[in-house]
Amino acid sequence: MAYGFSVGSIQPQIPRFDGKNFEHWKIQMEKVAHAKTGKGAWDSLVTTYKGVMKVQKVQLQTLSRQFELLQMENYESIFEYFSWTLTIVNQMKANNETIRDQQIVEKVLRTLMLQFEYIVMSIEESLLACKLVLIDKCFEWKKLLVLSENDEYFD
Repeated sequence: MAYGFSVGSIQPQIPRFDGKNFEHWKIQMEKVAHAKTGKGAWDSLVTTYKGVMKVQKVQLQTLSRQFELLQMENYESIFEYFSWTLTIVNQMKANNETIRDQQIVEKVLRTLMLQFEYIVMSIEESLLACKLVLIDKCFEWKKLLVLSENDEYFD
């Protein structure tokens, strides 16, 4: 456990002063400036950073729960629903969560209102047809590869 960080904990992005949140940075720098030693300054930053990590972990749990419970409402358009979904996903990514595009698409398709069911089915059927074409092409390539390997052995 180097510097007080535990293995498997969420590592937040290193904060940089960009002119925003001046008061927050002022407090941070005052803590460091008042430290008597380098170790004291480091310990102060580690303590603060641990707090940030705990807050980030709680935020991520909250966002993950929101994503899980997300359902399209009667009054929402597809655009509004998808925008809200992406807002939550982007916040999760900002908190170092890895979420694949496939998960997002599956979530949206699974939670659209029933009136869009025919669209979802069309998309799923199209995807299935694409997968079948890809599988067929893979078999063709494998057959060609086997034939070409056999030709090399008989030459």
